[in-house]
Amino acid sequence: MARIALAIDYDGNVHRSFLPMAMSHRALLNAIFAASSAHLSRWQNKADTSSHRYAIQALVELEKSLRDPVVASSETTLATMLCLIGLEVGNGSTKWRHHYRGLEEWLRWKGDTAKLDPFLKSWILLAAYQAAMVFGEEPTPAIYRWLEVEGQLGVPQDQVIDPFLGYSVKLPGLLLRAASLHRARRNSSMSEHAISHSVSQLQQQIESCKLDCTKPILLASAFQPANLSTVANTSLCQNDLWKRAAATAEIFRHAAHIYVHRVNALQGEPLPVDIQHSVDEILNLLNLIPDTRGPGSNLAWPLFTVGLELDSPELRGMVLDWWQILHLLGMESTRKTERVLVETWRHRDEAKEGRGVAANWQEVMRGQEQMVA
Repeated sequence: MARIALAIDYDGNVHRSFLPMAMSHRALLNAIFAASSAHLSRWQNKADTSSHRYAIQALVELEKSLRDPVVASSETTLATMLCLIGLEVGNGSTKWRHHYRGLEEWLRWKGDTAKLDPFLKSWILLAAYQAAMVFGEEPTPAIYRWLEVEGQLGVPQDQVIDPFLGYSVKLPGLLLRAASLHRARRNSSMSEHAISHSVSQLQQQIESCKLDCTKPILLASAFQPANLSTVANTSLCQNDLWKRAAATAEIFRHAAHIYVHRVNALQGEPLPVDIQHSVDEILNLLNLIPDTRGPGSNLAWPLFTVGLELDSPELRGMVLDWWQILHLLGMESTRKTERVLVETWRHRDEAKEGRGVAANWQEVMRGQEQMVA
C-alpha cells in the first residue's frame, strides 16, 4: 500500500506506522485490509471476494469510534477515513466523494487541526484538490490555514519536493487557487479582466516552483517544509532517483501551467509559445522516468492534462503507452481517466470532421466523477 501510494518512501512516512496504529484500532485495520485486498485482486486479475466484507466492518467500527469523542478526534480515525477514500479511488468508484465529505465534516468538528501529522495533511490536500477540480467544490478552510502558516515561516523551499504529492512544496496552494479560478470561470463569479489578471499572477507563481533537474533535491512535507530529508536517506537510493523525482515534480509544474492556461482559453485553441513549451517539456521529461517504481506512480493527472492538448496520433500514442505503465499499478481510477481522455479526443476529432460537437473533459466525465489520479 505504501509503495503504491507514495512517490518515494522516506523518513517520516506515516504508512510505516499504520500497522502499529491499526493493532489498537479495528476500524483502521479493516480499512487497510479492504484497500489491500481489493488492490491485490486487481493486481492478480482475480475476483475480489473479501474487500467488501472488510470495508463493511471498517464502517461499522468507524461508526463506533465516532461515538467516542476521544477516539473520534484521533489521527487513527482520520487515517481510517483516508484509507476508505483510497479504497474507492482504487476501485474507480464515485463513492470516494461520500467519504471525502465525511472527512470535511470531521475537520470542521475537530476545529484545531494545526497539529495533525504533516503526512496526513498532504493526503487530505490531495483529496481536496481532486474534489475541487472534479466536483468544483471549495476546499475546507483548514487546508488554506495550514498552507498559510507554513508560508509564513520563511523556510527556503527551493529544490524541495513533497514525497507524497510528488511535486514542489510551493505548488499545492497554487493548484487549489487554479481550481478556484476554474470554478469562478464556470460560475461567472469573476469578471473577464479579474480572471485574466489572476491567471497571469498564478502563472508567475507556478514558474517560481521550478526545480533544477541537474541538482540534488530535498524531501519534506508541504506542511512541514523545515523538516528536510535527502533522497539518499530513502529506501530507494539509486543514483538517479533524485533526477527521476525532480523530473516528476517538473512534469507536475508544467501540467499546472497548462491547466491554468485553460482557465481563460477554450479547449482546442492554439497554444501560446510558453504553454506549448510546457507540453513539449512534459513529453521530454517522461523519458527520464522509465516506470512507475517510486517517482512516476502519481503521473495520471499530468498525463491527462497534457494529453488533452495533443492532436497528433503519434503523440497521443506515446501518452497511451505511458498509461499502460500506470495500469500496472492496479488502480482502476487510471483506467477510467484514460477512457475519459480517449472519449474527449473522439468528440474533438468528430467535431473537426463536422460529425459532432466538441466536449470538454468535464462534460465527458459528468456522472462518473472518479479521481483524475
